[in-house]
Amino acid sequence: MSSPVVRTYTPLASAKDFHECPRQVKAICGPVGSGKSTIACVEFFLLCQEATVPIRGLVMRESYRQLHDSTRKTWDEWFGPISQYLKSEETMKLTMPGADGIVRTHELHFRHGRREEEASQFMSTEYAFIWLEEVVPAFQVGNNVIGAGLPKGVFDVAMMRQRQKGAHRLHVICTFNPPNKHHWTYREFFAHTPAEMEARDYALFRQPAYENKKNLPPRYYEKLLSRLSKEMADRFVRGDVVTVYPGESVYPECSEQVHIVDELEPQSGFPLIIGFDFGLTPVALIGQNLTGGKVRFFREVQLWNAGVMKLAEELSRVLKDEFPGFTEWRCWGDPAGSAKSQTDETTCFEVLAAKGFPVQPGAIDLSSRKEAVKQRLERFIDGEPGVLIDRHRCPILSEGMLGGYRYPKTGDGRLGSNPLKNDFSHVVNAAEYILTGEFSITTGKSRRDYSRREKIPGYDPFAPAGGGGQTTWMSR
Repeated sequence: MSSPVVRTYTPLASAKDFHECPRQVKAICGPVGSGKSTIACVEFFLLCQEATVPIRGLVMRESYRQLHDSTRKTWDEWFGPISQYLKSEETMKLTMPGADGIVRTHELHFRHGRREEEASQFMSTEYAFIWLEEVVPAFQVGNNVIGAGLPKGVFDVAMMRQRQKGAHRLHVICTFNPPNKHHWTYREFFAHTPAEMEARDYALFRQPAYENKKNLPPRYYEKLLSRLSKEMADRFVRGDVVTVYPGESVYPECSEQVHIVDELEPQSGFPLIIGFDFGLTPVALIGQNLTGGKVRFFREVQLWNAGVMKLAEELSRVLKDEFPGFTEWRCWGDPAGSAKSQTDETTCFEVLAAKGFPVQPGAIDLSSRKEAVKQRLERFIDGEPGVLIDRHRCPILSEGMLGGYRYPKTGDGRLGSNPLKNDFSHVVNAAEYILTGEFSITTGKSRRDYSRREKIPGYDPFAPAGGGGQTTWMSR
């Protein structure tokens, strides 16, 4: 008896191998638009078709919007006629005959969350199928935002919840775009020999570039390539795993073992600090300056091909959803944000101020910005690093600080004098503006009073750069 599926499913070569593999943990890695979500949806359907008991499954993604605008939409395109979504339970009921002809109703729970604690709550029951969607920071084509992905702790919880009684097979499915060498998926799936993967009951499937092109809108990849840098195109369009950056890191003082951590939480009683960089790839970086000058970076908001107005709207949403109770912040940004637009003579600073984000300029010169960051990286305060970065919610900043933001190397082996303007530079620059605004480079201490403009003889830290013979940032 055939099931009334919306469309005929003809698996790609990579999908065919994926479906036929019996290993418990199966990861599929490929470019944007390569059909990973469809493959995972069909995998759950096939599991239910073979089962002799009702199957319980779960799909988890970092945000509600991504889960329902993308993942659930893919499910509905394929299995809408034989499934029913219960909004109150966030559960999809799939009713279909099994291979033995008996009709059963299976459940697929839709859950969103970014932390291990949330995963533990959602995965309190026993499952036969757990799908972790977009576990690596993913380029969301619809709104041009980079998502944060899911941390290793969520994967660990999923492995412990694989125990539904009576299920003939148990699967944890991970779908993602190619990671960088610092991401947990690289260590989990790419850094092992085939024999080691088999011993762990793991399998990794790599989708080649353009394999799914026939199922995408005309010139889908060509349009993406015209908008992305080479590095982003290599990862999200060509499906390459980025493991080495040519050139030299701007901040070799940054250590993955010291400065990059799995999870950070803001502390009440301290305002947030927000850094901005502008242009067609605007970014906002959210952090705090804690007791003794300990800086913590919690969340980046990175957009592509967007304006400052859209950045302000996305930032407002993130602050409301992820930082409830925090209503005070100090903002620092690229001094170029005070320049008037050629179209309406409105500055980026004015747009942000109207949205509740009054911005003061950070340092404009590279030497000042580098010194400010270097001081924080090399400083320990009460036994803790002067800077900590949440790797999962600041994936681009983490990667940028660990080598993505770098000096280029010329053909004769010399290093360029200025860092590359690439997809890592924007959020790193936002961090630089924060640190040059928050701290005195001369003393390394936090500024004395943020409620008014400081009066330092011969120097106004809030004045536009390059004015009237004022003292430089480096001399403070």
